Amino acid sequence: MTYDFILMNPPYDKNLHLKIVEQSINLLTDDGILVNLSPIRWLQDPLAKYKKTSDYYKFEESVAKHIKDLVVVSGESAAEVFNAAMIMDLGIYVIDKGTYDFYKKFNHNEIVDKVVDKETEVLNDKLEYNVSDGWRVRLQELLPVPTNFKNSPTAMSRKYETLHPKLSYVFYNGHAKDGKHWSAVKSAGAGGPKAYSETDNIPCSISFKSEAEAVNFENSTKTTFHRYLVLKMKTDQHFPLKYVPFMGDCINPRTGKKGYESDWTDDDFRKYFDITDSEWEEIKCTMKPYWM
Repeated sequence: MTYDFILMNPPYDKNLHLKIVEQSINLLTDDGILVNLSPIRWLQDPLAKYKKTSDYYKFEESVAKHIKDLVVVSGESAAEVFNAAMIMDLGIYVIDKGTYDFYKKFNHNEIVDKVVDKETEVLNDKLEYNVSDGWRVRLQELLPVPTNFKNSPTAMSRKYETLHPKLSYVFYNGHAKDGKHWSAVKSAGAGGPKAYSETDNIPCSISFKSEAEAVNFENSTKTTFHRYLVLKMKTDQHFPLKYVPFMGDCINPRTGKKGYESDWTDDDFRKYFDITDSEWEEIKCTMKPYWM
């Protein structure tokens, strides 16, 4: 049996909605149309071409190439309409049996390509777990979203926890400048189900030789450029840390110093990664709604 028109809102469990859409296309008549409401993060992932297991390539032939049109419903709008905490954008898909190219529109990002292709060090290789010695930056904003995040009212007002400017902290031997133990420093909008005590080490951090280097790194994560990368790369809870640059061996084009011996400003990142004026305008326009 085939159908001229299919209207659907399949369950979103992992990529189940894509599997259902995949099978439903086979039920269309030659001129049939399928209209579907479901997440679009698999189409928004600018790192898809670097991932062998990307959902985009799993469904490129069976679903992506048949998308004729798509209207994006932001996570904020979806949360309001459905009265639910949404941390992902939804899409109203219009699908038929024709073939179309959606990769360039939803996946390709030349700015992200420039960063990945530069082959700098990456944050994933610098993270250390359950230690507190020396100067360290705790990077809560680069950890996976806590399991209870979907139930947090924060999800209703902020697209991603990673965009908050106050989620990294500098500690020395596990203590902040005011003497507070790292576990007593309240994080804005972050957290998780586990409560830590003063006997616990920092769950996830990066080590630095000096306070100055730690502060320079922390400040770099608050630049517009860095936060743009986080926004574009974080299409869901599975944040690909192995693609986020760490400038440890890079020479700052402004100061001539290595790594975080000096601070990295937006202008420094622009010059190092050869970001054009038009690309910088795109970055600023993208990030404008997220500055709080």
